[in-house]
Parts: sequence; structure tokens; C-alpha cells
Amino acid sequence: MRSLFITTFAVVLLAVVNPSIAAPETPEQVVGRYHSRFESSRWLALSEFLHPDDLARFKKQLLALFSDENPVTRKTLAELYGPDATIQKLESASPEEFLQPILVMLNQSMDSAGIRVTSQTVLGSVAEGELVHVVYRWQSKGSALSLSQVDVRTLRQYKDSWRLVIPMNLESTIPAVKRAMQQ
Repeated sequence: MRSLFITTFAVVLLAVVNPSIAAPETPEQVVGRYHSRFESSRWLALSEFLHPDDLARFKKQLLALFSDENPVTRKTLAELYGPDATIQKLESASPEEFLQPILVMLNQSMDSAGIRVTSQTVLGSVAEGELVHVVYRWQSKGSALSLSQVDVRTLRQYKDSWRLVIPMNLESTIPAVKRAMQQ
């Protein structure tokens, strides 16, 4: 009993001395950490910050559009995942592995457009049920223009932390791919 009391007292004292042990990251801190990672990895940083449920749902929805027998989808699969890609191989890949080539493509698009995000500043947050919407301002520079815009990152709790839900610009790739394959 005495050792339990001492252990409990030590944990509480340590939490007072080092508050980061007692309190998990806030949604704003998670977004700030994601933005720091984005500076070096850009879109590739996204997969480690996404909520696993959203990542699995994205993979399932996008895979449902593909067919090994359809020549248009075969071409798309080969362009994204390599010439040996099959639906079966992609189904067995982890959601992170499945997402990786798409993120590489987004980075390449940024590079070819000469776009560079120069800053991302968290402004605050709004709670909505199980979600928290973190408002931030991002600025970017390209060869022809500079942009400054306020945007939102939405997070949902995962275990003892917060994770990003799939951003709308990535979520919109599903209907865009569907339309492209129907042409």
C-alpha cells in the first residue's frame, strides 16, 4: 500500500513539474506539429497525422473505383503504383502505403507549379461534437503569385491524442478520379 502511495505521489509530482506528461497535446499543438513536418516533407507528412479510420475509409473508397479488367483504371494504377500494381496487391497494402504515391504526386504537382508554402500560423479552434476545427492562416509563394488564406484543419480524437481527418482537397480526389475514369 505504501509503495502504491509513493508511486502515485511521484507521478502526480512529476506531472506538476512536467505538464506535458499529464496533458496530451491539444488539437492546436497537433496542427502546429503537422505544419512543422509539412515544411520539410510537405504532403508526405500527412499520412502520419491522419486518423486511422479516415485513412482506411479513403483507401476503401478509392479502391472501389478501380478494376483490374478496365484499361483506363489499369493505366491509372500503373501510373500511381507501378506497372505491377493490382487491386489484390493494393488491398493488402496498409492504408499508409496506399496513400503514399498519391502524396508523392501532390508534392510533384507543387514542385512543377513552383509553389512553396512559406508559413502556416494557428489562429484558434472551434469544437463541434467529436471534432475540433483548427483555424490557421497559410501563405505561399509561387513564381507568378503569392497567396495568403485562412483555412481549417479538422481533427478527431484518437486514443489519447488528436488526428487529422482527410482534408477536403484530398477527399475530392475520389469523385475526380471517378469522373476521369468514366471519360
